[in-house]
Formats: sequence, structure tokens, C-alpha cells
Amino acid sequence: MVRGGTSVEEGLAHRWSGPPQNRRDFSITKMNRPGATDSKKSLDLELEERDSVPMIAQPYQLYVERMDPTKNMARYYAMSIEATLFGDVCLTRRWGRIGARGQAMQHHFNKEEEAVQLFLELLRSKRVRGYGPRAGCQQCSRRARRTP
Repeated sequence: MVRGGTSVEEGLAHRWSGPPQNRRDFSITKMNRPGATDSKKSLDLELEERDSVPMIAQPYQLYVERMDPTKNMARYYAMSIEATLFGDVCLTRRWGRIGARGQAMQHHFNKEEEAVQLFLELLRSKRVRGYGPRAGCQQCSRRARRTP
């Protein structure tokens, strides 16, 4: 109830001077009802354009370790290539001491080929520095036995 026993709708109608012409016809539900939406003018068109961005051809993931008990060294290095929500390609690198949180760095690319090129360059440099598959990984040791 608003002032002197009038209803909320009548109180609002009294303050509001615009349409409808008949103030008794005015109600809050009519005022708050959304208008018709046209899906052709919404964000649907932008989504269709973004959906045409090709997905990554194959997943790229790498986890290697470097251990040297004489130097008390136990390090890991992980990389992965993933698509972002915006259609870009992201190369994520993580490294640090095994068991610790470590650090992370992300590189964003427009093309998957650029990300793969950096991925392979970093892989080569880590192999040269002594990084290899996880020591207790049975799948990794099977793969190593298969290759001559």
C-alpha cells in the first residue's frame, strides 16, 4: 500500500506521466515485460563467425624430467598447445622442481603452425640439456624400446 490506502500500481501510475493513456491499465508486469528479440541482430552472428575457426589438428603435450642426485636436482618441464576461447592458439609452458608448484608462461599465436614450431624448438633445447621421459613411466619405456 502506498499513501492513503492506494495500491502500489496506482501509486506508480500517479507518478508516471507517459503512456498508457488509461492509468488504471498500467501495471508493473506490463512495464517490465521485455520486447520481442530479433535473433538476427543479436550476438549469434559473431558466434557463427568464431565457430568457423578450425580446432587444433592433434593434441600436443609434453612432460619431461631432469634428475641428478649428486647435484640434488629434480626438475620438470611441461608444455601443451591448446585452443583459446577466442580462436587463438596458446602454448603453455610449466617448469620447476618436482613436487613444487613451479612457474608458468603462456605464448599466444594466430596460427597453430607457429605454436608447433616453438614447441619443437623448446623440446630440442630441453633434450640437449638432459631432460627425458619420467623415470617411472612404464608407457614411456615401452615406447623407447619400440623405436630403434
